[in-house]
Amino acid sequence: MANSHNDIFEFEQVDSCCLCGSTSQHDAKGSSWFGVGFSYCVCNSCGLKYMRPRPTTASYERFYKDQYWQQNMQGAGYASDLTYNDTEQDQLKLRMPKYEKAYKIVKEHLLETCKVDKNLRVLEVGCAFGFTLEWLHRDYGCKVYGLEPSTEAIARCESAGVPIVARTAEEMFINPKPVSEDKKYDVILLRHCLDTLSMPVEVMKGIRAYLADGGLLLIHSVNVEFYDAMDPYHPFLYSPDTARRLMALAGFDVFRLDCSPSPIDHDTAVSIVKPSYQQAIFARRGDARKLPLPNTNALEVMTVHDRGKQVMAWANLGGKDLVRRLALKSAEKSRQVLESAAPPAIRARIA
Repeated sequence: MANSHNDIFEFEQVDSCCLCGSTSQHDAKGSSWFGVGFSYCVCNSCGLKYMRPRPTTASYERFYKDQYWQQNMQGAGYASDLTYNDTEQDQLKLRMPKYEKAYKIVKEHLLETCKVDKNLRVLEVGCAFGFTLEWLHRDYGCKVYGLEPSTEAIARCESAGVPIVARTAEEMFINPKPVSEDKKYDVILLRHCLDTLSMPVEVMKGIRAYLADGGLLLIHSVNVEFYDAMDPYHPFLYSPDTARRLMALAGFDVFRLDCSPSPIDHDTAVSIVKPSYQQAIFARRGDARKLPLPNTNALEVMTVHDRGKQVMAWANLGGKDLVRRLALKSAEKSRQVLESAAPPAIRARIA
């Protein structure tokens, strides 16, 4: 394993936004890792947050194949949780509750939108150790396939009977050859993978070619409005609005997007009783198109991001705001109790 991340990452200049083409950007700080800086900016036209400059696609490919999971399993990755940097811990075992929770959410989302059975063909892009796919096959008999660059993770997938169809999204989806109907997938899942793609528009257009007519694209991603994940792994950070823009540009129709309300002002932010760092995007094949640009600028967008980060934790709230949120939480709990105890007809009116 390389001692310096200068040995891994080669950077390229980024002059324009991949969603709208604007060259007007506003610097937005960044992070560093082992002496290597990762700087971000926000597009002044559409509000997309992205790394500038950013590692080349080739250097990301090398990193994810030979470094990412190897580092994380040794407790040496860029960790969002300090226990993930504990070299005495079994890092895979430590992450199992997280994988189980992720599977529960994915399963619920699929059951709400698909017929989940032995005929369902599911591809997960960035499947890591393959637990979600393994459990979908175990519980429902789904035909599962994974795409995963890491040699460390692939070994575990193979031992669990999860077939790997490609190593990288760029390899499989950029300029894809014609795909026959029997090779297409009923569900394509990206769970915290979208933000790691260095060529998102091109990859998502290729994913569209592999999705069956009527098939589901399901994406779980961080929502930059509440979790500003500036780190080596995320060349792009999406809000619900910029995620919709990407989907439209790649030829997808978003029919459902689960996320917390945007913290567009202080009152709205404080009123969000349980803000979530995650967004879930549900889409089907549609026509490629550009959405109208928002009436905003980078400074306004960055203010929303800062406001969202502040309200993620109760400890960040001032006295009046804390009292207000406690009252809202109490009212929500009372509503849930009433709803659970009410007859179905009354329950529908309460909802």
